[in-house]
Amino acid sequence: MIDTLLANSNITSYVEDRIYPEELPTIKDAEYPLITVLYDGGVKPGHIRDLSKVTIKITCYSSESHKQCQAIYDLVEDALFSQQNTNTNHGMVSFLKGTPVPYTIQTGDSFVRVLAADFKVFPR
Repeated sequence: MIDTLLANSNITSYVEDRIYPEELPTIKDAEYPLITVLYDGGVKPGHIRDLSKVTIKITCYSSESHKQCQAIYDLVEDALFSQQNTNTNHGMVSFLKGTPVPYTIQTGDSFVRVLAADFKVFPR
């Protein structure tokens, strides 16, 4: 998943290589914008046994604006859906996305804009 996003030059034009498999508070000296990719239930990438039980939470962060978060999110969504129905190491997969939710968090003295959505993975 992260490799798919890093391979997309439109996404990396915003975030460079700042796509992490961890929560924002664990990222030391975070620079924005960035993306986090989390698998439910503590599942780590490469250790997924049953795709029918996987939900992937994609979160886009920006110190600039929710508009920038939305632009990044749209590119992430396009990248994921372009992989839909392609053969992966788990066979054919499809995605169903949840509704992206915008919000703002405070980190130290600054505010960070956030847009988060869940993607449900379905094996084909």
